[in-house]
Amino acid sequence: MVGHNPAGAANAYYFFGRFYSDLHELLDYCGIDGYYGTWIAGGPDDWGPRVAEIHNLTGLPVLVNEWGFSSAGGVMTQDQSAQGLPPCQVKKWEHTWGPGHTPEGQAEFVEAAFDAFRSQRDALLGVFFYRWEDQERCWQCGQADCPAETAWGLVDLKGRPKPSYDAFRQGAQKLLD
Repeated sequence: MVGHNPAGAANAYYFFGRFYSDLHELLDYCGIDGYYGTWIAGGPDDWGPRVAEIHNLTGLPVLVNEWGFSSAGGVMTQDQSAQGLPPCQVKKWEHTWGPGHTPEGQAEFVEAAFDAFRSQRDALLGVFFYRWEDQERCWQCGQADCPAETAWGLVDLKGRPKPSYDAFRQGAQKLLD
């Protein structure tokens, strides 16, 4: 199958309008990604309308190439956010959702995201969760205390399932039912 993933899909409407209309017969799906409540504003409920929107724009099944929610990190102050400081610098997120960036918050996010995906099952080709395991250090800044790239996993650093593991397992099963 052939498709396209415009990372940062919120800014990729040119591709959706032009690429998919001009090359429609060449493409089998439209790939998107997004990190609601962490890298961008929003929450898991945004996935349903997003998948529907992309499917309606392209006429193709949608493959969610990357999605997830970090289980660690505080939230920036308004001043930090207004300054445009990156998460690696302040060790906090600009955005959050629901109960926040905790293992329990991550599990609730995963459960709600699967509900949103199920609401668009007919338009959905599949979903790829980012990532299987937590990381010892942030790959962007190299620091162990940075939430930007350390706490996205379904299992912790020792391979022990986090609450999101069961939420993912149950959500994936319901998506297949």
